[in-house]
Amino acid sequence: MIWSIISEEDIFAGQPVDMPALRSVDHLGKRLLIRPGSDGWGEIVSLLSTAPADFLDGRFAPGTRIRL
Repeated sequence: MIWSIISEEDIFAGQPVDMPALRSVDHLGKRLLIRPGSDGWGEIVSLLSTAPADFLDGRFAPGTRIRL
């Protein structure tokens, strides 16, 4: 929540209105949140895990592209 005298239109000016749909998938035994592309590949947005070691594995780094 934002309490401001500045209008929401001014605060959020230039922000994308349409956010692309995210998808939850299993990849190599891990749950990932991805942004699917039109070419059959997806970009990792987030790793959904409770194991700290999973976040050190570069295969699950945000921005990595995976085959869907």
